[in-house]
Order: sequence, then C-alpha cells, then structure tokens
Amino acid sequence: MNYISTNWNPLKSTLFSRHIDDLFDDGDLFFKKQRGLSSSWNPATDVLEDENSFIIETELPRLNKKDITIEVNDSILKFSGEKLQTKLDEKQKIHQRESFHGRFSKSFKLPESTAVDKIEAKFENGVLKIIVPKTEKSKNLKQNIQIS
Repeated sequence: MNYISTNWNPLKSTLFSRHIDDLFDDGDLFFKKQRGLSSSWNPATDVLEDENSFIIETELPRLNKKDITIEVNDSILKFSGEKLQTKLDEKQKIHQRESFHGRFSKSFKLPESTAVDKIEAKFENGVLKIIVPKTEKSKNLKQNIQIS
C-alpha cells in the first residue's frame, strides 16, 4: 500500500478556522471581520487597543475625507469609499502600475462595551484613524489569571 505524505497545517484548514470563528461568535470580538463583504481593494488596516479605546488605522493614500463614509449599525462599524484610478497625460505610457484603486469596504463587529456615541474619526496624511472608546464596564474586564 502506497501512502502519500502531505504536510497538514491546522491553521490553514478552513474547517479549523471556521471552528475558531464560531468559538468567538458571541459578538464580543472587536476585530472579527464580517463575512460576505467583498471589495476590489482591501486597504491595509491595523487594529490597536489601549486602556481606554480601540483604534483602527487604515492607509488610504490619494483619498480625501469626502471620499470616505463611516457608519455604525447594529454594533457593526463599517467604513467604505472609492479610490479612482489616476488619469494619465496623453503622452504617458504605463510601464508598471502597482497602486490599487476601486471601491473598498471594511466592517468590524464592536463589543457591547464600547461607547458608540463617542466614536471619533480623523483623516491625516492618507491615514484614517477611528477611535472607539471603551465604557467603564469594558475597562474592568481584564484580570491576571494565575496558572496552578
């Protein structure tokens, strides 16, 4: 009997990742992206946390703040927009183009313990920064757990 040897990585298994997603599907995982949302452009996004807030920073080069929409609906924070392709001069030819363009949309499920009415957004130097304050309840949820 011949056996085929393959390297199986449980972290790359879609079944495994689906189980991990389901484990955290109680609605309290901030940076869990919503399924089913697609876009032609997926800008780089960092999600950070400090004692008082969650911070989302997204690189949106060559955009203006008027090109971006941010909304919260049913504990889902969504921002979207469109980056148009730069127009070329009639005398220019493209030799290489690596810049992204098109519509984008990103969504994040917010924990119940966030102050949705106090969310702030800033756009500076091509970086969108969304600050989601925590409520007092969420600040006190952390504790050290001793290993026995």
